[in-house]
Amino acid sequence: MLIFIITFARTGGMILCETIGQHPEILTLNEVANWRERIKEGKNAVIKLWIRDMFHPIKKTDIFNQFPDAKFISVNRNPRDLSASLKALQEVGRPAKNFLTHVNVHKHNIWIEGAVQYKEFLNWRKTHENNPNLMVINFNDLILKKHETFKKIFKWIGLEITDEISNYINKFISNQPIKNYPGQASSMSRKTKVGNYKEILTEDEIKIIDFKFSNL
Repeated sequence: MLIFIITFARTGGMILCETIGQHPEILTLNEVANWRERIKEGKNAVIKLWIRDMFHPIKKTDIFNQFPDAKFISVNRNPRDLSASLKALQEVGRPAKNFLTHVNVHKHNIWIEGAVQYKEFLNWRKTHENNPNLMVINFNDLILKKHETFKKIFKWIGLEITDEISNYINKFISNQPIKNYPGQASSMSRKTKVGNYKEILTEDEIKIIDFKFSNL
């Protein structure tokens, strides 16, 4: 069984992948460049993709078509919170190229460019919303209702949550900053808690985000 984590930057995809991958029967491939070479027939694997690996607009191919029998998990995050998280990254000097599909930092700030690309991502995913193998969860639930959310995820996958996974969830998923995340996941700022976008975005920036997502 292959489980693909289909998420935009700063929506919890990495920690989601790493948590599911704590199951002893699942191989974790978290943004691994050669993941196609690592998966084996008959084996379970959870794969967190780079966003550029999910779909190719020119070739008209995407991961859903390439692996029709796989399971896909995606996450919705409030655009205000996502933009605030990206702006916090910019404030601490993290390079935008690590988080977006393409970047022209001389033209836009990360937060607005990220919002535009997040909307493009949601429009692409919307074309697969009727796929029975796609599960979409909310970022707020992933953080604030973590045990309930992972219980639903593992039931959908068809595997049991082990004590090790429950302990992992308690230790590494929180609405507070965590300095020592495992693997590649990270919590960049104490300000980027759920719903704390007003501490980072100005009123004008919030209006711009709301306008861009008003017709989604």
